[in-house]
Amino acid sequence: MDTSDIVTLCLSGVAILVSIIVAIVEHRRVTIQERELAAIQERQLKLDVEQGLLHKRQVELAEQALGVDKGGRLSQLRSAIANAQALLDEAGLAVSKAKDVATAKKSKQSRIQFETATKRFDMTVEAWLNAFEDACSNYINRTVEAETFKKMFFTEIRNLLEKDEDFARRYFTEPVTRYQQILLVYREWHRP
Repeated sequence: MDTSDIVTLCLSGVAILVSIIVAIVEHRRVTIQERELAAIQERQLKLDVEQGLLHKRQVELAEQALGVDKGGRLSQLRSAIANAQALLDEAGLAVSKAKDVATAKKSKQSRIQFETATKRFDMTVEAWLNAFEDACSNYINRTVEAETFKKMFFTEIRNLLEKDEDFARRYFTEPVTRYQQILLVYREWHRP
């Protein structure tokens, strides 16, 4: 083995080391970007939840200040449910899109985006159910016109518990359900 072979061998070794170092640096850069993206998405999710809670508190304060009558309260409850439904529809589309991207790309980043979209969807379902729970609480406490309330929500309350067994089992299984008011109204109307 002469000097040129040794130099060639050394240069090959250096090239391999440089390739390994570049691969490690690139992997770390991608990992850091994925963590940063996940942290940004998590912060956005928390902000969305806080904003929803703030909005609910603002509505409560406005009601106290204005002394909203029963009919006006029904309109607000209907509006809150409609808004929650719109957010639920958007979250469902986001999950669907994120799932398509994750299936097509099969990257860690697309999987994280899908998981974040799924978490957001689950939170949106709970916010939607909370809007119904609030409405049913108003019905039970008779702070809304009972007959009008029943006309407005009869089918929707029934669908919550009867349309999808898995959904009903997940959210309305007693004694752990957080949606007791919905169950009370359902039983009053559908299980005399």
